[in-house]
Amino acid sequence: MKRKKFMALLLAAGILGSLAACGNKENAPAENAETQNAAEKVQILLDKNAFQSGYMQATQPECVELLRAGKLAMYPTGSWQVSVFEKEENIGCAVFPKTGEENPYLSCCGNAADSGIAVSANSEYAEEAAKLAVEYSKVLNDHRAKNGEQTYFQTDIEPRERSEMVQTYIDNFDKLEKSQLWWYTYLDTTIGEPMRDLSHQQFAGEIDVDTFVKELDRIIAGN
Repeated sequence: MKRKKFMALLLAAGILGSLAACGNKENAPAENAETQNAAEKVQILLDKNAFQSGYMQATQPECVELLRAGKLAMYPTGSWQVSVFEKEENIGCAVFPKTGEENPYLSCCGNAADSGIAVSANSEYAEEAAKLAVEYSKVLNDHRAKNGEQTYFQTDIEPRERSEMVQTYIDNFDKLEKSQLWWYTYLDTTIGEPMRDLSHQQFAGEIDVDTFVKELDRIIAGN
């Protein structure tokens, strides 16, 4: 399969979960052309044997070692693994492009952060606490800047030398127009878990496109 076509198919497959999550009783997946199209692209990848045998059971550490050994051509993952690969001479990274002209999200941020400060709305000194939280966050931000890490406030501090991979990630992060939590975070488990299991079935080649979309309709409708 040609590289450009493979990448296009992989992109479509990668956004399948987010598109499916947009379905509701007024805009069900079966009536959503984008969801149907993405599901069909997953099937094409399966038909072309694009996925390595047993990949559904592979753990992150296993994928890392397979990539290092040159047994994986590509490993779609998140920025949390930049530090794992940044010193590998034979491994590079690329940022997935936007999935459409009207899509305001350049990327997707997870539902966890390495640090955070919260102020109780019921605090007698809520305003003062909020100011302290902001100022302390700036101190943490400057510490991250000195270490060459991604920052959250503008700062004049010059970072230490960054690897090409870290710089690629930070350049991408700085271009974010909006960010979002993982859609799975917001779903009730009675919907989220069946959707997850259904996606696993499709990527394992156990169900066809029509069955996937119909079952997705049923799950979202709560039937």
